[in-house]
Amino acid sequence: MNKLNIIATTVIVIMILLTAVACVSNVINNSAKLEGVTWLLESYGNPGNLTAAIADTEVTLTFDKDKKTISGTGGVNGYGGDYAVDGNKLTVSGVIHTLIASTNEALNIQESTFFKILDSADSYKIEGKQLTITGSEGVLVFLQK
Repeated sequence: MNKLNIIATTVIVIMILLTAVACVSNVINNSAKLEGVTWLLESYGNPGNLTAAIADTEVTLTFDKDKKTISGTGGVNGYGGDYAVDGNKLTVSGVIHTLIASTNEALNIQESTFFKILDSADSYKIEGKQLTITGSEGVLVFLQK
């Protein structure tokens, strides 16, 4: 093997290693985005048949990294609770919310379903600016606000 082939091979190996490091860095940065961001509900429900969130209504979710708490609005009621993350595993617990009812029944149903799915959360995935929370009761899809 001549000197030029050795240099070319070395450069290719270094480029492959740098690409791998960049990919790992991207995954680490995506999981860091879970916290310190306000998430806005886009859709929810059964994974194969999601329902779009009601227009002109904000259902939000914020993760506080230091306190390990969540907070937001379900569209009608404010709420808060606790969370824990282990890799892509997400556990939500102790969610409490105010008990105001809306005159819009569809909004009441959306909020009730949102809380039910959030309470059942067991994993999450971030792709770009989209957060998907999956639980035994369904899926919540959010966009960064």
